[in-house]
Formats: sequence, structure tokens, C-alpha cells
Amino acid sequence: MNDRPDTPDDDLDEAGLWDPRAADDALRSLRRRLLPHAHRPRAWVVPEELPESDDPLIAPPSADGTATPAEVEDGSPAPGDATRDDDAAGDDDGWPWPERDAAASGDAPSGARGARDALGSGGARGAGDRPISDAPTSGRAPRGPAPDAPGSILHARSGWGVRLVSLVAATVLVVLAVGELLGWRGAGDDAPPDAGSTYRVEALEGTPRVTRGGELLRSERLDVRPGDRVVCDDVTRAELRVRSAGSVRLEPGTELHVDDSPADGWRLFLARGQVTASIFAPPRLFQVGTPSGIAVDLGCVYTATVGDDGETVLAVRGGQVSFEAKERKVFVPDGARVVAWPGRGPGTPVWEDAPAPVKKAVEALDALRDRPVEDLAVLGLDGALAELRAVVEPRQSLSLWHLLDHPNPQVARGALATLERLSPPPWGVDPAAVLRGRAADREAWREDLERHW
Repeated sequence: MNDRPDTPDDDLDEAGLWDPRAADDALRSLRRRLLPHAHRPRAWVVPEELPESDDPLIAPPSADGTATPAEVEDGSPAPGDATRDDDAAGDDDGWPWPERDAAASGDAPSGARGARDALGSGGARGAGDRPISDAPTSGRAPRGPAPDAPGSILHARSGWGVRLVSLVAATVLVVLAVGELLGWRGAGDDAPPDAGSTYRVEALEGTPRVTRGGELLRSERLDVRPGDRVVCDDVTRAELRVRSAGSVRLEPGTELHVDDSPADGWRLFLARGQVTASIFAPPRLFQVGTPSGIAVDLGCVYTATVGDDGETVLAVRGGQVSFEAKERKVFVPDGARVVAWPGRGPGTPVWEDAPAPVKKAVEALDALRDRPVEDLAVLGLDGALAELRAVVEPRQSLSLWHLLDHPNPQVARGALATLERLSPPPWGVDPAAVLRGRAADREAWREDLERHW
């Protein structure tokens, strides 16, 4: 059943459709039913394009430009709101309240937003104006909270108040977080640290020892200087805070030396034991040496473990580390690990969750670096190379790329062939030049492969 009222022919537009603007009685009835839900800002100006009308609902305003007492008494809306175009009210343009147009932007709208132009051109609201209702005439709820008061920092005339409060709150949280990370004071610590100290060790369990020259210092909190040696026995855990760089956690059985550093960097040496470094310094400024090489921080979290024989295991938990030695340099991204040996440098990085056969093959081929000219079949290691040739996951290109510099030509060629199948080199990179050792081509291929890592 069609509830639309019958309309005469003169209520039809040129296309033969019903024109609501011509149905005065129906339109006035609709307006009256919407009156209790309408808001009525006081200041307004009638747009020039509005037609003149004898309808009392759109009568001219009083001489002072405010709503008449009769309109306020009977609940009638301000004229500017009664003539507001419903399409304009429903525009999704980021303006939840009408007066946030010309007064806020300085650029008066035009076109379909006729009623909103009228409100915007009325100027700023006075100190005695009341806040706008939460229910605009379009029936759509505003997308933000109504202002508490015209003079409030959260006033609807500008979104800068809300943004300012959010910015201040975020800044306070960041300052508190950085202060906690960089601060030297711990719970119950009433003694201020040395203002010029770069390092400070704090006990987590037990009591760490600090050796300074021939002097032995023991305390739960100590400033540490270049040249000092920090030792945790089997029941002691400690944290070394590094000013402006981060922190290093020392596990039981660890010996860590604080070395002389350049003005813009930090140098530590892990003689034995295990440390976990959480660093936010710029790349390459924070470095931890080991008997097998140097872990150069690229902005990350990692764990380094040094055995009694100097063998080093580096596992990265976030970011990336460049592990460097005289013999070789490798890149270890988040989720990967590498083993390094004194006099040999680092081996081949491999993912912590790589399949066991892949890990075993990489370990076997790393052992061949001291015997580069021997045939794999004679050594019984051709199966290890075959395992790597069968890799189908592009992510394993991390290990394959590092095998391109293997001194055994069989291993290098096998890694190259598998890489070309998994992720062909980018334009301009010559695989043959990579095999010959051209560093620029090899690095360009690595940068392309990092999308898989």
C-alpha cells in the first residue's frame, strides 16, 4: 500500500515526479512534527537564495538577529535551522556541528549547504550562547561530543582543544616511559648517581662485583666507568643501564668489560656468560665485542652467549644485528641466529624455526670453510647441498644468500642456483658477477631479498 498522499498535477516536476517543495501543506506538517527535535542557534542570516514566504515558520528574525520570544515559547526552531537543506545536513564532510564552517576555516561554503552558510556567516557565538543540541535536524547524531561550554577548551568551534589535550597526554606518557628506561633511580634508591656516569649496574638477584684497577667493589647499585669489569657469580643477575642507549641484562656466570668508547658510541666486551641487550640508539653506535667477533647493533633486542672456549651464539629477538669479524660479516634479522668461532668468525645465519634438515645442512657446510677445495662427495656432504637445493620457501634465502661467499665453489654455485629459482635477482644484478664476488651486485640482491626476511 502506498502511503504517499495524492498530489495534483502542478505538484509534479518536469520529470513527472512528485516535488515535495510544491506540497506546502505536507511540508509544513512535516516541519511541525520535527520541531521538538530541532536545535536553534541564535545568530543567523537568511541566505540570499532563499525565496520569500508568508509562512510563519520562516518569518524574518527580530531586529537584534535572535530568535523571537514566541518561537522560544512554542518550541519553534530558529529560521536558519528550519530552512536547512536536509542533504546539506547529512553531508559527511567532517563537520559535526554547523557553526564550525566559515568561523573556523575562514572560507564560507557554498552550493547545496545553504542553511549552513547562513549559520557560518552569523559570526562567532557570544559568551552567553548555550551549547548546540546533540540532535541535529537531519536525525544524525554528531560524530563527537557536544561542547561543555562556549569558553571551554573542548568547545565545538574548533577541534584543536581535543587535539591539544591528546597531544599533552601522549607527551607525558612518552616522557614517563623514556624516563623509566633512562632513569638511574630504582625503587628505594635515595642516592643520586654520578652526573657524569654513562653506565650504572643494578642488582636484580644477588650482588654484582665491579673490579676497578686493583679495587673490588660490591653493591646493589654502582656507577661503572670505562675500564671496569662487571662480574655476576652463579647466583647473581644484574642490569647495566647505558645512558641514552638502553640496557643490558647480565645472567649468572657473566663477565662483562666496559671499554673506552668514542664520544658518540658505547663499547662493551663479553668475555663469558650471557647478556640480553635492549637498545634504541642509532645504528652502529652500540657494539658488544666477543672472542669470535663484534655484534654491531642496528636498533634491536638480542641475546649473546659466550662459552668457555669463546664460541659465540647470537640470537636476535627484534630488529637486526650485523655480526662482524676480520674474516666475514653477516646480517642477523629478527628471529634468526648465528654461531661464531674464534679465528673463524661467524657462520651462516639460520632461522630459529627453520626445518631441522636445513639447520643440519647449514651447520655441515659451515664446517667446510676450513677445507674449501675438497669435493663434497668425497667428504660425504653432497647430501647437505642437495637438502639446500630442495628448499622451496623464499624465507630460507637468508641462509642461501650468506652461502654465496662460501670458499667451496660447489656450495656457492648450489646456493646461487637455488636463489635464482626462489627469488630471481632484481634488474641490473648479474648472477655471474655475484658469484665472482662483486660486492655491489651482492648487496643489491640482499636488499631485494629482505622482503622475504
